[in-house]
Amino acid sequence: MKSMFFTPLLLFMMQSDSAFSDGLLRHYQSSEKKSYCAPVISNGTIYTQIDISGTQKQNVRYTYHGKKGSRKDMVPGVYVAGRRYNNTLRQLIPFGYFEESHNSGSPKKSGQILDLGKGAIGCRNVFKDNLSIQTQAFVHQKKPIFAVRKNFTGKPADFIYSFDYYYAREGTDQKPVKWSNFTVNTISGGAEIRYQVDGIQSLEGAVTILSHGAVPEVKVDGCKISLIFREVPENLEFFMLYTDSFNGNDWKKEQKEIIAEVETKGFSGLFAEHSAEWKKFWNRFSIELPDKKMQDVFYSAVYNLKCTSTPWGVPVGVHPYSWNGNYFGFNLFVSLFAMINDRKAAARIPEFRFNTLKNAIARTSNWSYSAGAKYPWQSDEEGFYECSSPGVWEDHIFHMGNIALEAWEYYRYTGDKDFLRNTAYPVIQKCAEFFMRQSIYKVENGKIIVGKCCDLERLGTARENAFLTSCSVICTLETAAEAAEVLGVDNSSIKDWRTTAEALRKSLPSDGKKYLPFPGCPEKSVGVMGGLYPYPVLSPDDQKQFAAINDYLGSTAEAGNMYPYGKNICTWYASWVANAMIRLGKTEKAVDYLQKASASAGAFDIIYEINEPGIFVSHPWCSAPPGCYVQGILELLCRSEKDTLLLCHGLAHIWKDLSFTLAAPDDLKVTVKIKKGSIELLKISAGKHYSEKIQKVRIAGEEFMLKIEPGKTVILKSVKKEITKK
Repeated sequence: MKSMFFTPLLLFMMQSDSAFSDGLLRHYQSSEKKSYCAPVISNGTIYTQIDISGTQKQNVRYTYHGKKGSRKDMVPGVYVAGRRYNNTLRQLIPFGYFEESHNSGSPKKSGQILDLGKGAIGCRNVFKDNLSIQTQAFVHQKKPIFAVRKNFTGKPADFIYSFDYYYAREGTDQKPVKWSNFTVNTISGGAEIRYQVDGIQSLEGAVTILSHGAVPEVKVDGCKISLIFREVPENLEFFMLYTDSFNGNDWKKEQKEIIAEVETKGFSGLFAEHSAEWKKFWNRFSIELPDKKMQDVFYSAVYNLKCTSTPWGVPVGVHPYSWNGNYFGFNLFVSLFAMINDRKAAARIPEFRFNTLKNAIARTSNWSYSAGAKYPWQSDEEGFYECSSPGVWEDHIFHMGNIALEAWEYYRYTGDKDFLRNTAYPVIQKCAEFFMRQSIYKVENGKIIVGKCCDLERLGTARENAFLTSCSVICTLETAAEAAEVLGVDNSSIKDWRTTAEALRKSLPSDGKKYLPFPGCPEKSVGVMGGLYPYPVLSPDDQKQFAAINDYLGSTAEAGNMYPYGKNICTWYASWVANAMIRLGKTEKAVDYLQKASASAGAFDIIYEINEPGIFVSHPWCSAPPGCYVQGILELLCRSEKDTLLLCHGLAHIWKDLSFTLAAPDDLKVTVKIKKGSIELLKISAGKHYSEKIQKVRIAGEEFMLKIEPGKTVILKSVKKEITKK
């Protein structure tokens, strides 16, 4: 337990569920000197935050961003994935926020708990008059319910409490949300806001605010709805319900049913349901590392990715500060969701690209000609419009390679050939066609290159034969060829794809000793890792790739961040380096950079895009950096090369004790326990799609042939030194 200050809060939170896992609890006190951002709670559709006050304050800044830092914070509010205005940037529609008011002034001491295990937040605020207000909140995993429970002790005799819901956009101006029409109705125990909005979809619906514990006086003042309690009980419960007509939903029926559930189950019953869903998620996988900081950051990062996984895929975050919840093509999440055994979340990502493929094809076509598919750099849920603000990033094309690679990764991990045929391959094939028809040029002496584009943003645009982008194209063409061979289709294209990919590999920019970000480039770029991670297109023995990586590592103080600010390497780039080192077989270096990556985490062990307080702090709860970090941890423990599963590769002389349960390529699941350097347990299970592509297992300096049938399990016991059937 962090301190005695949190003991009453934990006891209060345990009233709803008695089981707590200290390894999944994160603590923060207002006296701590580290970057703070209100923690996220989400079910993937409703996305919101509670700050340390136990509310959603709009005027509190906890982090100093520095003179060149962003002046905007991730201000708490309620946002619902897919609900957007019909404007150029497809901005998210805000659904308001809540605060509270009472007559005890400001707290003298505050603390907050993020319970990753149950997707819940707890806060304790102690005031000068000895009043203590404790808060517990969650967003129900299966229902559109945002629930808040308040506990009051040491109340002064004249204590009056008001729960204030603002149907306002973020900020302190308290201006109503831009809904085209709305009415506020007083109902039993609270109020409802019925609205209409002309967005991407024309929506109607209601925000319903209910209370349990005492009968409130309901007052409406401008865009503020106050539930006022003049006789305050020990506990009060509040429920905010978000029901609408999205995709034809019968929201009035849903609203009625959920109100009945709230009345019947209350906070405790709903929280028990919610906690059970989170328990199912965490039980799908596990890791235990000797480096507890790395492990803590890993679990916080996975929690973040789970919260950000919407019905369409994984945006940066469902918040205006997080690029309006847009879906970026550069993110890579499929393999990590597959490894933590969340196939539903993994499948959504290529399914989203398949479902929007017709729009991506339309962007390269007219009435008589089509040149593959081009996905936007940033898109909304329809995947047609470019939703970014104007900038060099609009000239990126390497994200097409990432989209194709993610589609392939789902097949590589699950072995689901039907998914490959019907969903993944159509996306891969059209991305390859785009590159072949629009991006690849033959120049002097018959050299084949990728034409001018924006590689990484720091390098600007109009870069010809850029290294990272070229690697993405090579990866796409070779993936398309391999997928076509698996399916027995497009034989006429396979040779062209492979020949072109090899020609591009020979043309990669270099100075003769090392690869360069682009020909003649004087700058350093993390993109030179691209031949290994994210695109496995160069051999670990490629000396120019190794030299390029070493050259970059000598300049991370100057080129260690997404933007030209800061003095250290950020978590994202450190994780990128670690992934490349893993694929180089440089395990010690990989661990070192993952430790560097975890060192810059903020409160609750959350990862920022950049986190150097006093210099530059940007974008907490951003999905791309934690995705890269999680990938590094997972591949450190379990990955494959050709027909071999590599487990804890190179870790034997670094860590003597570790264990994990993870999914692996070729529809395998692996459990490993190592104690004092010896294998205590290695268990491998094969799913129904296991194809025998993985035939060998290498762990702790030993290699074994894997003989297993689909649906079966084999166990290796170190004392026997052999694989035996269960």
